[in-house]
Amino acid sequence: MKKKEQKKMTSEDWFEKALMESNSISKRIGYYTKAIELDPVFFEAYTNRGADYAVLDKNKLAVTDLTKAIEINPDEGISYVNRGHVYCNMDEHEKAIIDYITATKINPQNNFVFENIGYSYLQLGKYEMAIKYFDQCIDECDEVNSDNYFFKGKAYYAMDKIESAIENFNSAIKLNKKFSNAYNYRALCFCKEEKFKKALKDHNKAIELNPDDGDLLFNRGVTHCNLNEFKEGIEDYKMAMNKLKDKGTLGLLFWNIGNAYIDNDQTEEAIKYFTKIINDKSFQPLVYFSRAWAYYDTEEYEKGIKDYETGLMIEEDINEYSRLIELYIFTGRYRDAFSIINKTIPSMDEEDLRVQYDYYEFIVRTMLNKNIKEVKEELLNILDTGVELYFPMDHFEMWLDDLDISPNKVDKIIEITQRMQLNMK
Repeated sequence: MKKKEQKKMTSEDWFEKALMESNSISKRIGYYTKAIELDPVFFEAYTNRGADYAVLDKNKLAVTDLTKAIEINPDEGISYVNRGHVYCNMDEHEKAIIDYITATKINPQNNFVFENIGYSYLQLGKYEMAIKYFDQCIDECDEVNSDNYFFKGKAYYAMDKIESAIENFNSAIKLNKKFSNAYNYRALCFCKEEKFKKALKDHNKAIELNPDDGDLLFNRGVTHCNLNEFKEGIEDYKMAMNKLKDKGTLGLLFWNIGNAYIDNDQTEEAIKYFTKIINDKSFQPLVYFSRAWAYYDTEEYEKGIKDYETGLMIEEDINEYSRLIELYIFTGRYRDAFSIINKTIPSMDEEDLRVQYDYYEFIVRTMLNKNIKEVKEELLNILDTGVELYFPMDHFEMWLDDLDISPNKVDKIIEITQRMQLNMK
């Protein structure tokens, strides 16, 4: 008896088998490939295989298949839409926009992609164009989802048009009361308006809806710190540590924790967190300057000097030079202080900074016992300009005690300095 011959699979059979396969994308791709081998112009097989490649983040293969589908049938708009989505995933938004617009020209019923066009313009930083297409989607689409208003709100937020941003986030929340990121962005808007209490309510709602999002905890931590609730801010930052999606944000997290500890008068804790990121170039030289300031607070002057010197080798900063000069003076390194003053004064343009450095130069010259007679009147002239002194009053009075200046002039200098410091407040 002859064996029954198996029916030979056609391209349509393989295509149908792929459609029936719901458990394995890899198997499905294999079936579409069989269909294409039997029919090299099988439009639907290329379209579907391209979509599956996109799901697996094999974007280049997806583009190749969808481009082939377009070559076979250039009048089918959905292929342009799908390829546009892939280009979005590849951050090639200019190409995505071209495909989306082509899809709407082929079939005006594809107007749902106006939102996608708006999103791509948003990613390109072309906010007015983004808003134009979000509005077109609202006007022409039968149904508008909360994402459209949310992304439109983000465009306004990026343009610093906060009232319009809030209005759109309100609309997104009205359509979807569980939209955690809409609450989050509305909170950021309230922060821009310095309405931190209102912001905190939205932060709390966003975290209630999505407690595992570290970015939401991070943002609430910032708001707590803006309310001078440093303890609560630090707690939020620490909870965010293990939940941040982008581990690259950890550096910023440590930076914020360090600054919160500084503001909460926990300087030693601040030093620990600044030290965690001291070698991160994205925070240099600021992290050296911040840790140096913390060392100043803990009276570890030599460590502070080392950090200021390191930071200033990376990038020169007039204000940081002034703090280094102060530390040199505190530690008796007057010649080093004088050397920096001579180096920096010629490059200074702003009159108030120059006067400040004239003051430092006076202090250092006095400590070195150089030109004492000549600089006595210079000090009074400097103070009469109304310069805002960086030095604390107690140190200033200590230096005056070392000078050979008559008591009435000392009283006058102290009176002028106190008046200036009151004006600063």
